[in-house]
Amino acid sequence: MRTPLRILLLLGVFAALLVGGVGLWLFLALRQVPDFYRQAMDAQPERQAHASQQLIRQSAALAGDAQRDGYWTALFTAEDINGWLAIDLVKNHPKLLPAKVQNPRVIIQPGAVILACQYAGAVDTILSVEADVYLSEREFEDLPEFDGF
Repeated sequence: MRTPLRILLLLGVFAALLVGGVGLWLFLALRQVPDFYRQAMDAQPERQAHASQQLIRQSAALAGDAQRDGYWTALFTAEDINGWLAIDLVKNHPKLLPAKVQNPRVIIQPGAVILACQYAGAVDTILSVEADVYLSEREFEDLPEFDGF
């Protein structure tokens, strides 16, 4: 009779340790802030305002170019996008995002784009999602030669 009780006690202790470990891991995971997000949030407001204006100008130029036949290009950097997210989105489009989603930022890496934001819900945390980005060679067959940036 003692052996089944001892086994149940050991299983209970093991289950409690497992639940506690998973809870600790979850707590620490929710508190982790991606390095790029921390850096983007520390950007100087003057630099963000300049980057935001640059993105707006380039977007307007792209919209005009897209009305004409032929080839057109535009280059948007992560700094430009983050500047727009920090300045123009907050100032001119405050209801564009749900109230619980704040301070979105992006990073563009070779083959990937990462988007992160603060989420103020039952648990305040940083949410991030990474997307693989690629273009197949076939999509460039009809384009003129591009000499890079």
